[in-house]
Amino acid sequence: MVTLAHSGTEPIDDAFIQQFVADWVAAWNSHDATRLTALMQPDCVVDDAASAKQIRSHAEMEEFARMLWRAAPDMEFTGVAARVPGEAKGMSFWHGRATMTGPMEPPGFAPTNGRFEADGFDYYEFRDGKLTRLVTVQDMAGIGRQMLAMPPPGSLAERPVVWLQRLQAARAPQVEAVAAARTRNVPRPPRPVSPAARRTGRVGEVRVSPGDGGARTAERSEAGAWAVFPKQSTLPRDSGAQRHLDTTTTRSAELH
Repeated sequence: MVTLAHSGTEPIDDAFIQQFVADWVAAWNSHDATRLTALMQPDCVVDDAASAKQIRSHAEMEEFARMLWRAAPDMEFTGVAARVPGEAKGMSFWHGRATMTGPMEPPGFAPTNGRFEADGFDYYEFRDGKLTRLVTVQDMAGIGRQMLAMPPPGSLAERPVVWLQRLQAARAPQVEAVAAARTRNVPRPPRPVSPAARRTGRVGEVRVSPGDGGARTAERSEAGAWAVFPKQSTLPRDSGAQRHLDTTTTRSAELH
């Protein structure tokens, strides 16, 4: 590895970015995580499409690289460098290839013993000759299919994935509404209304005791407004069921 002189965030030149990318690729191909972090500032922030989280320390970067190397011990890269004129920023277009002979943890993929290849793009920002920001973009769907983690497009195996996505998409607005309500500390919104309730316009019903011996019904319209009005009971006034109704608040299952 050759260290080139570079102070602060002054603009880099062609020689610097060419040497850096050569060192970066060589570090990945060496499978020595410390060679990677030697090219990074301690506070370097890394966003890599292959990582489940943002990487913010040398330890996290080394753990991420070793996870990839465990899954693919023969992983290797080539790269072509370029720079942003007048700035301490650069980039590279790279090609990687590997054989997945080990498990990938996380998320827990089993070895396939198959080859996979990928093209990707790195964006770099530098300070004092080392990385302070790295963004890596690659075709994760294509890699997933080569690793048998995703089904081929249009295949029968793709249908369950589509169904699962549709189910999650249908639930997403309700989940987001509940999360927002909890954040604001407001009542949780009701669950989706049944077709029968939509036909009658009776979205929900709450029976409450008014204190005068009769029950009242609070109904909510589709617009979300509430109206409370007396409701006559068909139970005998002195029956145990009526007395229980007068002293108990009940809610329909649609509002649970």
